[in-house]
Amino acid sequence: MIDRQVPVDVAMSDGDLAPAAMGSSGPTGSVEIPLKGSGDNEVIEIEFDRLPPADDIVHILTEESAQLHLWVTLAVEYYR
Repeated sequence: MIDRQVPVDVAMSDGDLAPAAMGSSGPTGSVEIPLKGSGDNEVIEIEFDRLPPADDIVHILTEESAQLHLWVTLAVEYYR
């Protein structure tokens, strides 16, 4: 059986996404969604203990062409 872990946080590094150091995997975490076409360091940070309405997140993820692991991470947090 393959054990896969979904990153809790992501960070910008030289314009590319790379998993950040895994923090606590509870409601105290957050995820950063890089803004498309805005340079190397502009992100939208979503804190898990203050999740906005799901429709807003879907809109942001779609508009910013977010990577799949961001969709999955946020889906898991909404499920919790």
